[in-house]
Amino acid sequence: MIKIAVVEDDDGAAADLAEMLGKFGEEQGVAIRVTRYAKGADFIAHYRQQFDIVLMDIELPDSNGMELAAQMRRGDPYTIIIFVTNLAQYAVKGYEVDALDFAVKPVTYPMLAMKMQRALGRLQMRAGQADKEITVKDGERVLRIRQADLTYVEVQGHRVIAHTTGATYRVRGTLGGFEKELDAAGFQRCNNCYLVNLAHVSSVEGHTVTVGGDRLQISQPRRKAFIRALNAYLCGDAGGE
Repeated sequence: MIKIAVVEDDDGAAADLAEMLGKFGEEQGVAIRVTRYAKGADFIAHYRQQFDIVLMDIELPDSNGMELAAQMRRGDPYTIIIFVTNLAQYAVKGYEVDALDFAVKPVTYPMLAMKMQRALGRLQMRAGQADKEITVKDGERVLRIRQADLTYVEVQGHRVIAHTTGATYRVRGTLGGFEKELDAAGFQRCNNCYLVNLAHVSSVEGHTVTVGGDRLQISQPRRKAFIRALNAYLCGDAGGE
């Protein structure tokens, strides 16, 4: 079951989206449950990361969809956001909240189906990471870390530091060792010192990538491969780089 929120004030547009989503689910053999919100305030008031995908209108009568998405991201880095808008220029700002895509009104079925294929690809990749764990040693402790919780791994001197969503661990091993054990489609080096979980990338500006709130340098030799791997991940290409 894929749970989708449609945040759209226009009754006709919301009904059209729900109908197209139902058609897409039938074609893909996937059960889809759509919950519609006519007001941004109603959507965000009791938000608890309960959806897999959010189709968000940017121009709402009581709020701005981009601001709602920013509020979502404060406690929810994972839910897929697809903006639905008349204003294509918002696409640049969408990267700040890790929006997967934009659908420009009027939304047609081929357009929505293409966006949804990308969203399904990302959900499937995340599902592959969700239960996978790695074993590391932190001093005398042996730890099990969920792959999905890793934001990035860095090497400092002869130590490896594993950054997760909840803690940081200084562990034994090498960056190459982590690279071999982790899912190759979801992790990529941005330079010789950092191995990045692409699911936690929130922005890329020039030679800097923001991961889990930290800004890391992208080296020139690795930039092309890193951007290609990130684009493949965003497009739901499980083959990766």
